[in-house]
Amino acid sequence: MAVPAKTTRIASIDAFRGFTMIAMLFANLEGGVFYPWFTHARTIPGFTFVDLIEPMFFLAIALSYMISFNAREEKFGTSQAAWSTVSRYLALMGLGFLTSWGDEFGVDFNWGTLQGIGLAGLCALALSLLGNDSLRFAHRKALF
Repeated sequence: MAVPAKTTRIASIDAFRGFTMIAMLFANLEGGVFYPWFTHARTIPGFTFVDLIEPMFFLAIALSYMISFNAREEKFGTSQAAWSTVSRYLALMGLGFLTSWGDEFGVDFNWGTLQGIGLAGLCALALSLLGNDSLRFAHRKALF
């Protein structure tokens, strides 16, 4: 029997990401119908828990972005890690374009969250590749 490869994962980030995904699914499946407090604050000033889910999702992505990129870079090299990251974020943007179309093909297009995540990821990749190498390696030392 083969021994599975040991991965270095941070359990708290995985738990936070899982909690955020469950909350996102519940909120998108009309959770407010069953629980009135589980809806977006549209008629009252302030915000509810549902209004915090998207920023929590962005935080989960930001927490694992460089960890994931650095692991791929060590395993496959910088260019392969970069292309993997580009394809991941272009796929997110493509999925966002597909889900934002209206009733007819190409009508009622809205720039959505998935496109924003994809664009932010591509910009973060460009900045991290153009950045100082000693700064990139400092992130590795700080995390592990």
